[in-house]
Amino acid sequence: MKGIALTERQTEMLDTIRLHIKNNGLPPTRAELAGALNIANQAGVDRMLNALVKKGWVRLFPSVERGIQLLREGAPIVGLEDLPEVAAGNPNVPGYYPEP
Repeated sequence: MKGIALTERQTEMLDTIRLHIKNNGLPPTRAELAGALNIANQAGVDRMLNALVKKGWVRLFPSVERGIQLLREGAPIVGLEDLPEVAAGNPNVPGYYPEP
């Protein structure tokens, strides 16, 4: 499911939107998001919101001041590229460790 994994900043925005809805019963305005996330201008907020739209997390209603609708619940999906590398294979195979 490539393209669904969120960046840390996108996750922060999604969490901010969820918390605002939980606390206030309605989504934040773009100005409220900019303030909560220390984003200098609305264009930055719009870019992040559009990325969340493309990844299927929110729907936007441009003509509505609080026109943000969450489309999913739960934690964002972590992409494989976000996971640390881990060793694979069986470490108990003869020859892996020298004989004592």
